[in-house]
Amino acid sequence: MRRVFRSVLEYLKKTDKLLWFLIIMTSAYGAYLTLSIDKSFPYIYHGSPKTQLASIAVGLFAALVFSIMDPELIGKLWKLHAPIAYGLVFALIFWGQGRDAYGTGGINWLDIPGFIAIQPSEFLKVSFIITFAHHLAFVGERINHPMYLLGVLIHGFAPAAIIFYLKDGGTALIFGLMTVGMLFCAGLSWKYIIAAAGLAVAAIIPMWNHLLSYDQKARIIAIINPDQAEAKIVYQVNQAVVAIGSGRVFGVPYYGGAMRWVAEMHTDFIFTFVAQFLGFVGCLGVLFLLAAICIKAVTNAVRALTRLGSLMCWGVFSMLFAQVLINIGMNLGLTPVVGITLPFFSIGGTSTMSALAAVGLIISVHGHSHKRVYLFD
Repeated sequence: MRRVFRSVLEYLKKTDKLLWFLIIMTSAYGAYLTLSIDKSFPYIYHGSPKTQLASIAVGLFAALVFSIMDPELIGKLWKLHAPIAYGLVFALIFWGQGRDAYGTGGINWLDIPGFIAIQPSEFLKVSFIITFAHHLAFVGERINHPMYLLGVLIHGFAPAAIIFYLKDGGTALIFGLMTVGMLFCAGLSWKYIIAAAGLAVAAIIPMWNHLLSYDQKARIIAIINPDQAEAKIVYQVNQAVVAIGSGRVFGVPYYGGAMRWVAEMHTDFIFTFVAQFLGFVGCLGVLFLLAAICIKAVTNAVRALTRLGSLMCWGVFSMLFAQVLINIGMNLGLTPVVGITLPFFSIGGTSTMSALAAVGLIISVHGHSHKRVYLFD
């Protein structure tokens, strides 16, 4: 018992208290928005605030568990969680459900009878960060050797390919950006980066003609040339932009009333609700909290004692930064609508749990940047 008490005190002394404060404040903000949107649009939004609040609690507990564990131990446990994460994703091929409000036919939800519906790709994000960081740490300086690089590339882009096959292009894009970000931070040679950039440019036309679906092309056209885009896609973007502008500085300080409902306002377009309900000030609060968490991921990556710990932090940063950038861009009409949630704020149990669990990895790296006496070291 004395050892447990000493370990708790040591944890409280050395843990990343600022990051804990940030995710608790962010979770509280997100919970407030969940309750507010339920009260503002009770006949349109049919979600359960209790489910979202429970997801936040589970996510914070997962973050706590990860934060206690040594990053090296987390890396070694990939044999346990990776098969489960990939197994759930492959289960989508046979039992997956489509809940895509944009009509892309994406298969991204798995109904567990008598329990809940989950989005396996969200769990895979956390598992992928750990396994890919472990792989990159193992390869180390040999990453620029062609044989090692080939294995790393297969590992990195396989999840994106699988998710893309399931027609969830937005999530596939996030996996691709996570892979690129982690490869860059792992020390990939500039000659490969330049070559890859050249190939990407050369592949634009073949991808447009043979890989992208009609719907995906339509969403891109809606951003580049709205006059030639489909009315339903342009309407969604215009509604979001108008809703954001209508909130002005302090928003609409009451429920319902003049607030405008935007399709998927509770998930992908939660930013439009923040803008209307709390105005420019509320939007700044969201951006400040998300930016602070991303900055903490970078600082913890820099001060990490091990390559594995640093790469895990960079992986979490890549995931969060990519999602925030694309989601806010969607809401402002700057990027195509691809079904990406805003971390910590969009209503969705699986995405909330995975985002909080991922932050737990950053806290773990911070806490174990010193000599430890934790229970699970």
